Amino acid sequence: WNEKEQFSRRYVKFNLAELVRIATQATGSMSCVEVQKLPEGNFNKVFLLTMNDGKEVVAKLPNPNAGLQYFTTAS
Repeated sequence: WNEKEQFSRRYVKFNLAELVRIATQATGSMSCVEVQKLPEGNFNKVFLLTMNDGKEVVAKLPNPNAGLQYFTTAS
């Protein structure tokens, strides 16, 4: 199965602090109080960001193995 290769195909490098900053700005909230990684299978990294005022943002980051960018969901 070659676990190391499978994980490398799904690796996505991104800046979590910048994602939080953009989500906070987009909602007009003062701060993000919690970030949870949600299960989404092999094709996306999905995060639930909860703001200080109760607003929630779902951010989806497509994995490289998800297929053509045109057909994937981006945050």
